[in-house]
Amino acid sequence: MQQAALKEKPGLLDVSRIAERIGMDLSDWPGNCYAVACQMLKCKMVKGRPAYGNYHGPVAPSSMFFGKKVVRHGWIERADGMIVDPTRWVFEGDEPYIYEGLPSMEYDEGANLLRARFARPAPIFDPNKQMVSVPKGEARELISGLLGMSEVRAEINTEQAFWLGNMTLQALGGHAKPVYEALSEMGMKVFVPVDNYERVMSR
Repeated sequence: MQQAALKEKPGLLDVSRIAERIGMDLSDWPGNCYAVACQMLKCKMVKGRPAYGNYHGPVAPSSMFFGKKVVRHGWIERADGMIVDPTRWVFEGDEPYIYEGLPSMEYDEGANLLRARFARPAPIFDPNKQMVSVPKGEARELISGLLGMSEVRAEINTEQAFWLGNMTLQALGGHAKPVYEALSEMGMKVFVPVDNYERVMSR
C-alpha cells in the first residue's frame, strides 16, 4: 500500500518559506527537482542526502512530464530513510507542497529497477578482447564469483567490468562497496552510475 503524501507542517516544511530561504521562486521549481533538493540540504532545511534516479509514481495529464516513458527525478532521503520530495506536486498537477513518505518503488534511485528489467547475463571471459587487471586479494575472488567464472582470474574483459559497474544495488547487496572500490582502483569507475556510487560510498 502506497504511503499517502503528508502536506507540509506549518513552520517546519512550509513551501513558501523554503522557496524564500533557498532563493528559488516556486515558478522555477518545475524541472529543477535536484537543484531544489540540494539547496534545501545546503540551507539545512532538511537533514539527509540528495538522491537522483527515476520516478515511477502518478503523473497527471496537466504535468509537463505526462507521457514521458522515463521520468528522471531528484529528491531527498533523510537519515531515517524517509523520502522528502519538494517537487512531487509537479507530477501530480497539485498545488506546491512538500511530500514526506516511506521509501517505495515510486522512487527508483540510480534507476536500479529499470536496470533490473533489462539486465543481461554476465559476459563470458574472452582472452582475445581488451582486458584490465583486477586488484589482488578478496576483490579477485568476489569479482570472479559475480561474473560466474570457474576460476579466480587476475584479469577480466572491459565489457565484464562494465557489466559489474551496472549491476543493480539489489543484485550487489553488501558487495556493492568492495566492487566499486575495486573498479575505481582498476580505472573503471566511469562504468558505475554516479547515483549508485554516491549512495554506496556515502554510507
